Amino acid sequence: ASRALTFKRPAIVVPKNDDGSIMSKEVQNNNPEIILLDELQFFTVQQVEKLAEISVTHDVDIYAYGLMISYNGTMFDSIKRAIECGFRINTIDMPCDHCINDATHHLLYLDGQLQIDDSGISVEDFADKKQKYESVCYSCFQKAIKKS
Repeated sequence: ASRALTFKRPAIVVPKNDDGSIMSKEVQNNNPEIILLDELQFFTVQQVEKLAEISVTHDVDIYAYGLMISYNGTMFDSIKRAIECGFRINTIDMPCDHCINDATHHLLYLDGQLQIDDSGISVEDFADKKQKYESVCYSCFQKAIKKS
């Protein structure tokens, strides 16, 4: 039998246009021991820099989760900045959808067409299209690009 967690913790949504002030205010008001973040790839570079500052200034551990590389094959700017700011990176092993290697990349198909030339982040623009994502190794990523 599984046991459900019985405690709750506050969560905030950080708007794209926030310069990090919301996060700073929350940390000052609540003095957390740990901060968990999801979808770091959608944070701005400025927000990542603020997170690095918060971690040092407030001596708080921050664990951020997210994709490193967009479906267009490039690293997200926020992830690149996180690495530059000294964030430690731990990868989660995930098998390639096409072979036995570890997946490192993602493919996005919209209405059956492989997407490779977009910004790699504006998924809201695809709401009216059938989306299919695949997690693949670099070799299968390159094969899919050459095939298209």
